[in-house]
Amino acid sequence: MTNINLFAVTDSKEQYDKFIKLATEDYTELKNQIKNHFQTGQEEGLREYKVNILAEHSYKQNDIEIINNIFWGIFFPSLISLLTISIFPRIQENNSIVSSLISYVAGALTIVLVIIYLQNYHKFNSKRRKQIIQQNKAIVFLENFEIN
Repeated sequence: MTNINLFAVTDSKEQYDKFIKLATEDYTELKNQIKNHFQTGQEEGLREYKVNILAEHSYKQNDIEIINNIFWGIFFPSLISLLTISIFPRIQENNSIVSSLISYVAGALTIVLVIIYLQNYHKFNSKRRKQIIQQNKAIVFLENFEIN
């Protein structure tokens, strides 16, 4: 059993952090705390808690997407272009079909390697995958929880 009390803080970021930590460690305990804390007549408190958690979750997901887009859309292609140009400087100066061909092959190889890396990353990172599933289950539970 864990020592995390979901309702010991009022700051939405801290609430979210505790929610995610408890969801990852003990999903059943998270459900029990929410069910026991919000009883009949506390519908407004439940709505406020839902808004805090769901808004912070959306904000966090947006941050992750922005970072991924910047890394995979700008930084990584720029790095590969820089490496390609630095590896083949003389070929680039000749401005021939060979230089274009090498650039295309290097780019295609990079794309294939990234795809292979991502597939292997997801296969070997099962612990993180389980944590994300637990967190998403908790979010879905909270979204659908109603006081009876």
